[in-house]
Amino acid sequence: MSEFLALVVVSLLAFISPMIARRMRVPVVVGEILLGMLVGFTVFLAHHFQGRDLLPTGPELAFLAEIGFIILLFLAGLEIDFNNIEDRGLGPIGTGLAVFAVTLGIAYFTVRAFGFGFLSALVLSTTSVGIVVPTLRELALSRTGFGQDLLMTALVADFGTMLLLTVYSLSPDVDLTDLGSLPWLEYAFIPAFFGVYYVVYRFGGMLMWHQPHALSRLFKSEDPMERGVRASLALMFGFVVLSEALRIEAILGAFLAGTLISLLFRQASLLQEKLYGLGYGFFVPIFFIHLGLDFRFAAFAEREALLLVPGLVVVGFGLKILPSLLWAPRYGLRRAVAMGGLNSSRLTLMIAAATIGRDLGILDDTLYSAVIVLAIATSTLGPVLFRVLMKDDVLSAPPTPEPKEVPRAE
Repeated sequence: MSEFLALVVVSLLAFISPMIARRMRVPVVVGEILLGMLVGFTVFLAHHFQGRDLLPTGPELAFLAEIGFIILLFLAGLEIDFNNIEDRGLGPIGTGLAVFAVTLGIAYFTVRAFGFGFLSALVLSTTSVGIVVPTLRELALSRTGFGQDLLMTALVADFGTMLLLTVYSLSPDVDLTDLGSLPWLEYAFIPAFFGVYYVVYRFGGMLMWHQPHALSRLFKSEDPMERGVRASLALMFGFVVLSEALRIEAILGAFLAGTLISLLFRQASLLQEKLYGLGYGFFVPIFFIHLGLDFRFAAFAEREALLLVPGLVVVGFGLKILPSLLWAPRYGLRRAVAMGGLNSSRLTLMIAAATIGRDLGILDDTLYSAVIVLAIATSTLGPVLFRVLMKDDVLSAPPTPEPKEVPRAE
């Protein structure tokens, strides 16, 4: 009974969050997090002063939230427009790599000045694609050249951070300069994973060449069985299971599964809309609302953590805005700062990195609490700053085209 009560509350919050966010003039993602925090704070007060658990949230809701995050990264991969990348060349990817390298470099020298190590630099270098993608979609910028470059910058940062976190978690106590002590066998799982990705891509390409009529059934608008959705989810969970088996982050597998569909089926806009409806209509809001519900308000009781937060927020925004100025020659100063502002949003990947640091004894409870507050603060302020700076561009943006059914292959 309790798990269904929690699901009803979360579903109602998901329903009203777009309306409240519109009135507050903040992105829907921010509204979902804040609504979850509001309910979570009420539950926290009731438990702290009366000993009552007003809204028990069991593992069932946490599992749905985890599925929501996996689907969100899958949709982020699906959002990549490979036709746009091919038309514009590798320049945006190169700039994204440069932005990430500069960010990581500045973060490393900053944390070293305060006596912290490489993991702390990774924590500050993270970007939340889970915030970037919904914000761009909400403002109808995700398929523009600017939106694709911003998304590519965020994806490079998340992708690079996930890979480095994977490598670091495999050998946290190993001296990276001592090549003989490195766990090379475990490191070999990473290229093996990408090898599987390439094999699946080639196999999918062969199917499209030899069985075009069979694959065209996946994109029918009047398919009562929704075979395209089923096949997409099977591919996504297959890559998630494979990534976990190889000790690689599950969200990396989900993201690559999305890119695989986007790469193979360039005009599958109808299938994309169905997957967007499933994800953004149910699972993704559960993830963001649960994040607010599950926030540990006891962290605010740590005075040291509260004193750290303002400085961390300034450093967090500075680390993203300064490297994003590399985009200024193409888009101008205002849009470049807007890019950095939105990429300053850090959420689950930052929390995951901080959790690894705490479990390894690198981050103490005070610093860990400050990082959690920083993640919430940047994920709230980043989209708001982006919305303010991009207001004129949003007002002049063309309407999003309606999805079209993919024609049958002849």
